[in-house]
Amino acid sequence: MATISTETATPVAQTPEPPRTPPASPPPYHVTAELYGRMIELGVFRQNEPVYLWRGRLVRKMTKGRRHNFGSTMLNAALVRTVPGGWFVRVEQPMKLTDDSYPEPDFSVARGDPGEYLERDVFGRDVALLVEVADSSVTVDAGEKLEDYAKDGIPVYWVVNIPGGTVDVYTEPSGPRDAAPPCYARRRSYRPDEDVPVVLDGREVGRVAGKDLLR
Repeated sequence: MATISTETATPVAQTPEPPRTPPASPPPYHVTAELYGRMIELGVFRQNEPVYLWRGRLVRKMTKGRRHNFGSTMLNAALVRTVPGGWFVRVEQPMKLTDDSYPEPDFSVARGDPGEYLERDVFGRDVALLVEVADSSVTVDAGEKLEDYAKDGIPVYWVVNIPGGTVDVYTEPSGPRDAAPPCYARRRSYRPDEDVPVVLDGREVGRVAGKDLLR
Protein backbone atom coordinates (compact mmCIF):
# COMPACT_ATOMS: atom_id res chain seq x y z
CA MET A 1 0.00 0.00 0.00
CA ALA A 2 1.41 3.43 -0.98
CA THR A 3 2.37 5.80 1.82
CA ILE A 4 0.93 9.32 1.53
CA SER A 5 3.27 12.05 2.80
CA THR A 6 1.72 14.77 4.95
CA GLU A 7 4.72 17.15 4.78
CA THR A 8 4.06 20.63 3.42
CA ALA A 9 6.30 21.79 0.62
CA THR A 10 8.46 24.78 1.53
CA PRO A 11 7.92 27.63 -0.93
CA VAL A 12 11.00 28.77 -2.78
CA ALA A 13 11.99 32.29 -1.69
CA GLN A 14 11.76 34.79 -4.50
CA THR A 15 14.64 37.23 -4.84
CA PRO A 16 13.12 40.72 -4.98
CA GLU A 17 13.90 42.70 -8.07
CA PRO A 18 16.17 45.66 -7.42
CA PRO A 19 14.38 49.03 -7.59
CA ARG A 20 14.47 50.52 -11.01
CA THR A 21 16.36 53.77 -11.25
CA PRO A 22 14.52 56.23 -13.45
CA PRO A 23 16.56 57.47 -16.36
CA ALA A 24 18.42 60.66 -15.54
CA SER A 25 17.05 63.79 -17.17
CA PRO A 26 19.56 65.72 -19.22
CA PRO A 27 20.69 68.90 -17.44
CA PRO A 28 18.97 72.08 -18.63
CA TYR A 29 20.96 74.39 -20.87
CA HIS A 30 22.25 77.40 -18.95
CA VAL A 31 21.52 80.60 -20.87
CA THR A 32 23.77 83.58 -20.20
CA ALA A 33 22.56 87.17 -20.22
CA GLU A 34 24.81 87.84 -23.22
CA LEU A 35 23.26 84.99 -25.23
CA TYR A 36 19.75 86.03 -24.19
CA GLY A 37 20.46 89.58 -25.37
CA ARG A 38 21.58 88.28 -28.76
CA MET A 39 18.42 86.17 -29.00
CA ILE A 40 16.32 89.29 -28.47
CA GLU A 41 18.27 91.22 -31.10
CA LEU A 42 17.80 88.38 -33.61
CA GLY A 43 14.03 88.32 -33.04
CA VAL A 44 13.93 84.81 -31.59
CA PHE A 45 10.98 85.81 -29.39
CA ARG A 46 7.71 87.20 -30.62
CA GLN A 47 6.84 90.77 -29.68
CA ASN A 48 5.62 90.94 -26.06
CA GLU A 49 6.59 87.31 -25.47
CA PRO A 50 5.79 86.69 -21.75
CA VAL A 51 9.25 85.37 -20.80
CA TYR A 52 12.42 86.68 -19.20
CA LEU A 53 15.78 85.24 -18.20
CA TRP A 54 16.32 84.38 -14.55
CA ARG A 55 19.33 82.52 -13.18
CA GLY A 56 20.06 81.00 -16.56
CA ARG A 57 16.49 79.82 -17.19
CA LEU A 58 13.74 81.19 -19.39
CA VAL A 59 10.86 81.97 -17.02
CA ARG A 60 7.27 82.72 -17.95
CA LYS A 61 5.86 85.93 -16.51
CA MET A 62 3.11 85.56 -13.95
CA THR A 63 -0.44 86.68 -14.73
CA LYS A 64 -1.35 89.97 -13.07
CA GLY A 65 -4.54 90.35 -11.03
CA ARG A 66 -6.71 93.43 -10.50
CA ARG A 67 -4.99 94.55 -7.30
CA HIS A 68 -1.58 94.22 -8.95
CA ASN A 69 -2.77 96.31 -11.89
CA PHE A 70 -4.24 98.93 -9.56
CA GLY A 71 -1.05 99.22 -7.50
CA SER A 72 1.08 99.43 -10.65
CA THR A 73 -1.08 102.15 -12.20
CA MET A 74 -1.02 104.26 -9.05
CA LEU A 75 2.69 103.77 -8.48
CA ASN A 76 3.56 104.68 -12.05
CA ALA A 77 1.73 107.99 -11.71
CA ALA A 78 3.34 108.69 -8.32
CA LEU A 79 6.89 107.94 -9.47
CA VAL A 80 6.60 109.97 -12.67
CA ARG A 81 5.29 112.86 -10.58
CA THR A 82 8.07 112.52 -7.98
CA VAL A 83 11.27 111.57 -9.84
CA PRO A 84 13.31 114.71 -10.66
CA GLY A 85 15.29 115.58 -13.76
CA GLY A 86 18.39 113.50 -14.32
CA TRP A 87 16.39 110.32 -13.69
CA PHE A 88 13.58 108.50 -15.49
CA VAL A 89 11.04 105.80 -14.69
CA ARG A 90 11.16 102.48 -16.54
CA VAL A 91 8.09 100.22 -16.59
CA GLU A 92 8.58 96.45 -17.09
CA GLN A 93 11.72 97.03 -19.11
CA PRO A 94 14.69 94.62 -19.05
CA MET A 95 17.93 95.21 -17.22
CA LYS A 96 21.07 93.11 -17.29
CA LEU A 97 21.62 91.59 -13.86
CA THR A 98 24.71 89.56 -12.94
CA ASP A 99 25.78 87.29 -15.82
CA ASP A 100 22.74 85.04 -16.21
CA SER A 101 19.65 87.12 -15.44
CA TYR A 102 17.75 89.60 -17.57
CA PRO A 103 14.69 90.46 -15.43
CA GLU A 104 11.93 92.91 -16.24
CA PRO A 105 11.01 94.42 -12.85
CA ASP A 106 7.72 96.24 -12.53
CA PHE A 107 9.50 99.57 -12.06
CA SER A 108 13.03 100.87 -12.02
CA VAL A 109 14.38 104.40 -11.75
CA ALA A 110 17.49 104.83 -13.87
CA ARG A 111 20.07 107.58 -14.11
CA GLY A 112 20.18 109.94 -17.10
CA ASP A 113 17.62 109.82 -19.91
CA PRO A 114 16.34 107.01 -22.14
CA GLY A 115 18.44 108.08 -25.11
CA GLU A 116 21.62 107.17 -23.25
CA TYR A 117 20.64 103.50 -23.39
CA LEU A 118 19.91 103.18 -27.09
CA GLU A 119 23.23 101.45 -27.67
CA ARG A 120 23.71 99.59 -24.39
CA ASP A 121 21.85 97.71 -21.67
CA VAL A 122 20.72 99.10 -18.34
CA PHE A 123 22.82 97.58 -15.55
CA GLY A 124 22.40 97.51 -11.80
CA ARG A 125 24.86 100.37 -11.43
CA ASP A 126 22.48 102.58 -13.45
CA VAL A 127 19.49 101.95 -11.16
CA ALA A 128 18.83 103.76 -7.87
CA LEU A 129 15.41 102.30 -7.08
CA LEU A 130 13.75 99.07 -8.14
CA VAL A 131 10.16 98.05 -7.36
CA GLU A 132 8.24 94.77 -7.62
CA VAL A 133 4.47 94.84 -7.08
CA ALA A 134 3.78 91.48 -5.46
CA ASP A 135 0.42 89.76 -5.21
CA SER A 136 0.87 86.01 -5.82
CA SER A 137 4.63 86.45 -6.26
CA VAL A 138 5.59 87.65 -2.77
CA THR A 139 7.67 84.55 -2.00
CA VAL A 140 9.79 85.01 -5.13
CA ASP A 141 10.04 88.81 -4.96
CA ALA A 142 11.10 88.74 -1.29
CA GLY A 143 13.22 85.63 -1.81
CA GLU A 144 15.51 84.82 -4.70
CA LYS A 145 14.85 88.10 -6.52
CA LEU A 146 15.76 90.03 -3.39
CA GLU A 147 18.98 88.02 -3.10
CA ASP A 148 20.04 88.74 -6.68
CA TYR A 149 19.12 92.43 -6.47
CA ALA A 150 21.21 92.68 -3.27
CA LYS A 151 24.04 90.78 -4.95
CA ASP A 152 24.08 93.26 -7.83
CA GLY A 153 24.06 96.20 -5.42
CA ILE A 154 20.64 97.73 -6.18
CA PRO A 155 20.62 100.48 -3.49
CA VAL A 156 16.90 100.58 -2.71
CA TYR A 157 14.40 97.80 -3.39
CA TRP A 158 10.65 98.04 -2.74
CA VAL A 159 8.26 95.09 -2.52
CA VAL A 160 4.68 96.34 -2.66
CA ASN A 161 3.32 93.46 -0.60
CA ILE A 162 -0.36 93.40 -1.53
CA PRO A 163 -1.40 90.37 0.62
CA GLY A 164 0.54 91.73 3.61
CA GLY A 165 -0.76 95.27 3.19
CA THR A 166 2.69 96.87 3.39
CA VAL A 167 5.35 98.46 1.23
CA ASP A 168 8.57 96.75 2.31
CA VAL A 169 11.64 98.90 1.64
CA TYR A 170 15.03 97.18 1.61
CA THR A 171 18.29 99.15 1.80
CA GLU A 172 22.04 98.58 2.29
CA PRO A 173 22.65 95.68 -0.13
CA SER A 174 25.42 93.27 0.77
CA GLY A 175 26.75 92.84 -2.75
CA PRO A 176 28.26 89.43 -3.65
CA ARG A 177 28.79 87.11 -0.69
CA ASP A 178 30.60 83.75 -0.58
CA ALA A 179 29.64 82.47 2.86
CA ALA A 180 25.93 83.30 2.83
CA PRO A 181 23.17 84.36 0.43
CA PRO A 182 23.28 88.06 -0.50
CA CYS A 183 20.79 90.20 1.42
CA TYR A 184 19.82 93.71 2.49
CA ALA A 185 20.89 94.86 5.94
CA ARG A 186 17.77 96.93 6.59
CA ARG A 187 14.05 96.53 5.96
CA ARG A 188 11.33 99.01 6.84
CA SER A 189 7.66 98.14 6.27
CA TYR A 190 5.27 101.02 5.59
CA ARG A 191 1.53 100.69 6.24
CA PRO A 192 -1.22 102.24 4.11
CA ASP A 193 -1.47 105.21 6.49
CA GLU A 194 2.24 106.05 6.04
CA ASP A 195 4.16 107.82 3.29
CA VAL A 196 7.01 105.92 1.61
CA PRO A 197 10.14 108.01 0.93
CA VAL A 198 11.58 107.93 -2.59
CA VAL A 199 15.36 107.92 -2.17
CA LEU A 200 17.73 108.30 -5.13
CA ASP A 201 21.49 108.21 -4.59
CA GLY A 202 20.98 108.64 -0.86
CA ARG A 203 18.74 111.72 -1.19
CA GLU A 204 15.01 111.80 -0.52
CA VAL A 205 13.30 113.41 -3.51
CA GLY A 206 9.68 112.95 -2.45
CA ARG A 207 7.15 110.60 -0.87
CA VAL A 208 4.42 108.24 -2.09
CA ALA A 209 1.30 107.70 0.00
CA GLY A 210 0.93 104.07 1.03
CA LYS A 211 -2.86 104.32 0.72
CA ASP A 212 -2.46 105.08 -2.98
CA LEU A 213 -0.78 101.69 -3.55
CA LEU A 214 -2.57 99.37 -1.10
CA ARG A 215 -6.34 98.95 -1.13
